[in-house]
Amino acid sequence: MANGLDEKRLRRQMDEIDALNEEFDSFRLFKASEVDILRDGRLDFPDSLQRELDLMVAAVHSDFQLDEGTQTE
Repeated sequence: MANGLDEKRLRRQMDEIDALNEEFDSFRLFKASEVDILRDGRLDFPDSLQRELDLMVAAVHSDFQLDEGTQTE
């Protein structure tokens, strides 16, 4: 994706959010990301990184030409 978020940049953002949350008493920033559902059904970030997120929104970002059955599978 154009200027998409890679693992290194997401990690940097998550570290910054953790640092900010150390400073805040009255509210908490959540760590979240949209993730790509790859053709084989995996998500584009490793499980270890996904577990550290508070929220993920998964969506297909490519292979739109696949037929409905293949895309659903």
